Amino acid sequence: MGRGGAFVLSTATVALQERVVLEIAPPGAEVPMAFIGRVAWIGRSGTENVFGIEWRARDAGGGRRIKELVRRLTDLQDHLRP
Repeated sequence: MGRGGAFVLSTATVALQERVVLEIAPPGAEVPMAFIGRVAWIGRSGTENVFGIEWRARDAGGGRRIKELVRRLTDLQDHLRP
């Protein structure tokens, strides 16, 4: 996951260019945050579907929420490193 989009491994089937909503609960959040994206590419990994999401901000705060989510995940990753 990054500022531009995310890699998703899922049992869900999606179509190229489809709009999707991902609900993600970042570390420290009490409720999930909803993010809108566009399916940029699709593929398979074994029996699982994989696809790339390009973020689409639906309002002025969307970009800010994506940056905050990436920051929290990066902080968590840095904390878990030995």
